[in-house]
Amino acid sequence: MRSQNAGEKLIRASLLWDGHSDRPLAGIDVRVRGVRITETGPALAFGPDTEVIELPGLSLPPGLIDCHVHVVDEALDTQPLPYQVLSAVPVFRTLLINGFTTIRDLGRPASE
Repeated sequence: MRSQNAGEKLIRASLLWDGHSDRPLAGIDVRVRGVRITETGPALAFGPDTEVIELPGLSLPPGLIDCHVHVVDEALDTQPLPYQVLSAVPVFRTLLINGFTTIRDLGRPASE
C-alpha cells in the first residue's frame, strides 16, 4: 500500500519570490505533489515519505525563466505588428503551460 505522502516533495529555500510581494520572502516552504504546488507556508509539516529538498542560500522564483527565446518567426517580419503579436500567442501559451513565467525575447516584431 502506497503512503499518502508518496511522491511528495517539500522545497526549503532561503528566499521565495511569490510573484505578489515587492521583495522575496524568507522561511517559506513549498509543497509539491506530482507536478503541482499544493501548499506554501512557513515551516510546513511533512511525513516520513516526503522528500525534503534543502536549498540554503538560494531563492525560488515564481516560475522558470528563459533568457533566450525567439517568439516571432522571421517569416512574419513583413506582416503587420498586430498579426505578429497574435501569431505569438500559441508560443506564449506553450511556454506558460511548461512553467515559464518570465522570458526575454531576443527577436523583435517589425514595427509598422
